[in-house]
Amino acid sequence: MNEELRETLLTRGAGLVGFAGLGGLPPTMTNGWPVGVTIAAPLNPAVIARLTSGPQADYTREYHRINELLDDLAQAAEAWLAERGQPAYALTRARAPWDGQSRRTRLPHKTVARLAGLGWIGPNALLVTREFGGAQRLTTVLTRAPLTVSARAARPGCGECRRCR
Repeated sequence: MNEELRETLLTRGAGLVGFAGLGGLPPTMTNGWPVGVTIAAPLNPAVIARLTSGPQADYTREYHRINELLDDLAQAAEAWLAERGQPAYALTRARAPWDGQSRRTRLPHKTVARLAGLGWIGPNALLVTREFGGAQRLTTVLTRAPLTVSARAARPGCGECRRCR
């Protein structure tokens, strides 16, 4: 089931897909869902290379494009699981509880991605992956499907460069 879902999402534009066991997290974060499917979509490297002192118009367009893609991928994963009789809940932008004042969510996508072994939290406070550095955005699908989850969270892989900051 893992490989079929991964291939479905990669074909639709995902850059990375992982599976995390959420049992070690407080139920207030997970609402009791035991598994998280994490989906990463890389940002356009040319757009990222032009960032110097803050977001510009082309980055804003890229940000919105990736957010739309991630919502589509999460909904596709939820539907794929549902078609196989597995309960799932896509944490799309419309569904993910977000506190605008603290700028926090109850279950950060980067937490699920780290638990799935996709990467680590870098000095920039973002998920850093070997494939894309910190230049990706994430989404999560919660499920009770019998998916094989990562045996362990990714360990930090950063050196001393601090380029991502």
